[in-house]
This record gives sequence, C-alpha cells and structure tokens, in this order.
Amino acid sequence: MEKQSNNSNNLIIILLVLILAAILGVFSLKMRTDEPSDVGGGNFESKVEAFLMSNPKVVINALEKYYREEKQDEQGQRQESLSSNKDELYNNSPFIGKADADIVLVEFFDYNCGYCKKALATVTELTDKNPDVKVVFKDFPILGPESLLLSKASLATYELNPSKFFQAHKTLMAMGRSATHDKIISELSAIGYDGAKLAKAMESKNVQDKLGNNRKLAKALGIGGTPAFILNDRFIEGYLDYAKLSEMIAEVR
Repeated sequence: MEKQSNNSNNLIIILLVLILAAILGVFSLKMRTDEPSDVGGGNFESKVEAFLMSNPKVVINALEKYYREEKQDEQGQRQESLSSNKDELYNNSPFIGKADADIVLVEFFDYNCGYCKKALATVTELTDKNPDVKVVFKDFPILGPESLLLSKASLATYELNPSKFFQAHKTLMAMGRSATHDKIISELSAIGYDGAKLAKAMESKNVQDKLGNNRKLAKALGIGGTPAFILNDRFIEGYLDYAKLSEMIAEVR
C-alpha cells in the first residue's frame, strides 16, 4: 500500500509510549524494593536500561495495548464517518456496473501507485465475472503532479462520456510517470474523446470540486494510502487479488 510521507507523527507517538513505559517501569521497580528513591540521581538511566533489559515485555505489552486501542478507536471513527458520508462515498464519482447494485466496491486509487496498477486486473476480473457488482472509483492523487494530472483527465473522461470511462481508466493507468498533458490528450483522443473538450473539462470547477471532495472524504475515513477499498461498508486496506476479493463478496451476498 502506497502512502503519503507523513509518518513523523506516528514515530513521535511511539517514542512517547516507549519513554512512558520506561518511566513507569522504573517507578514500578522502585516500589518493589526498599531502596531509597534516587530518580533524581545519576543512575536513573542505568536503572531504566536495566529494567528494560530485564523486562522487555513491558514495552511490548504497552505498545500492543496502545495499537489495539488505537485500532478500535480508528474503526469506530471510520464507521461514524461512513454513516455520515454515505452519499458522497457511493455516488458522485465514476463507476462501472449496475447503478443500483446491492454489492458496491469503492476504490481510492492513485494512477502512479504500483499496487493500484495490480488492482486494476482484480477489478477487471471482478466486473467481468460479477455483472451485478458496482465499482466506484475515487481518484486520490497523492504521489505527485503526474498523479494529479491523470486524475483530472480521469474525471473529465467520465464527465464527457461515461460509457468510455473504463477504457480511458485503463489507458491512463498504463501511462504512469510518463504522463504529460499532450500525451494524455493524444491517447484519449485515439479512443474517441474530443481533445479540446477534454482539455477544457480537465480544468473545470466540477473536476476540481470532485478532487477536493475526495480528499476530504479520505481524511474523514482515515485513508492515507492507496489502494484502499470499501466493500459494502467494510474497509479493506491494501492490494487484494481476485480470489480473496471474491471470497469477501461471497460473504456479503
């Protein structure tokens, strides 16, 4: 799963947890001994080190508890955000399949994400073998200016001709880092789009608004990397092959 480069906050949190665990451990050790308190003395660091070396599970257990509680909080927040953003999540974006399908797969993707490129094969097989499934595409360009350019083209193609969208989507996914404005216009014109209309639509307010809404939605749902999927309100982070995805679909049928 490819993510934005904003992991510094997580590192700070981990360090704080480690420091807290160490301090708690030292005080715990002191409470179990009859030695006078010398936390302010010069051997504080050595006691911390000795305690951690003798009791490494204290830190491990603290971290495990922290991440378990964080995961529970995150899942709860996601479900709340999901409930309050259902219309924006399942509608107002390019899609393929039945408009009123009972099974809906939403994909947050970036055209320069390697795992998104792999996921394209999964999505293609899914729609070929399951005509009753709807797939909603949420452009989430987080990997550079080429990604943004490709997403603008993606949304413009759907706006101009939804019936050709998936063909355009596959064309754009194949470009990756080699994408330029002229190349995009040329290759999409070759599959039937009007180049002038496409260029205009790429810079339209409608396209800009959709990209902004996708960013807000991803933030609300705690999505920071691609690909990320939501299958009938179930979150799936990272790449899935068709076999695993089909198992999940069977569970919600």
